[in-house]
Amino acid sequence: MKKPYMALRILMTIMDWDQVTVGEIIGRSGRYVQDRLSGKYEWAVKDAYTILKAANKPDSDFQKYFPRNPMEFVER
Repeated sequence: MKKPYMALRILMTIMDWDQVTVGEIIGRSGRYVQDRLSGKYEWAVKDAYTILKAANKPDSDFQKYFPRNPMEFVER
């Protein structure tokens, strides 16, 4: 079964980040991150850019990791 935010999930694996770690990076709870990764709620733009910065990814990668359709997997 395809999961929402697949590129972000792969990035988290590469960075060795779990949901709690991402929550700490953006100043939110692990539950907050879980709800966004599941597609239940949308990511705050500020949180998304903070995650990109922590992963040393350029702002231009925003659409790759945070696509309009969370089920979309954008490869670049």
